[in-house]
Amino acid sequence: MPRRKRFMYIAFAVIGLVALAVLPLAIWLFATVDDWSRDLTTNHAATSPSAKQPSLHPIVSERSREELADVVVDAAQKLKGWTLAAREESKGEITIRLVRTTALMRFKDDITVHIRAAENQPPPSRSEITAESRSRIGKGDFGQNPRNLAELMDKIRFMLP
Repeated sequence: MPRRKRFMYIAFAVIGLVALAVLPLAIWLFATVDDWSRDLTTNHAATSPSAKQPSLHPIVSERSREELADVVVDAAQKLKGWTLAAREESKGEITIRLVRTTALMRFKDDITVHIRAAENQPPPSRSEITAESRSRIGKGDFGQNPRNLAELMDKIRFMLP
C-alpha cells in the first residue's frame, strides 16, 4: 500500500474517532442548555415572580415560617445529592442553606432558601419561600442552577397540601 494512501486511512480513522468522541458531548450540550444567552455566561439563579418558568416562582403559603422550613428541609433530604448545610433563624426570617452535588463530576452548588413574611399579600399573614442557587466553580452553569431551583421548588409544592 502506498504511503499516501495509508496516511489518508489513518487520517480518516483519527477524524472519525474524534467525531465519535465529540458527538455525545455536543448532543448533551444541546439537550442541556435551555437559554443560550444565560446558561453559558451565568452561574447563579434565583426565584422570581416574573420568571418564565412557573417552577421558579416563589411559593406563598398560609403556613408558619417554622412549618415551611421543616417542609423545605424534608424536601431537600428526599432529593438525590442534596444535603442540609445550615438552618439559621432570625426575628423575621428563616434561612436554610443546602448543597447539591452533581452525580458525575461531583460539582457542588450552594442553594439558599429564605422564608419570610410575604410582601404585598393580603391578610391573614402569609409566608413566602424564595431561593437562589449558585455554582461554586465556573463562569456558566449550562442551566444547572435554574434546574436546581425548579427541582427543589417543585418538590416543596408537591409536599404542601
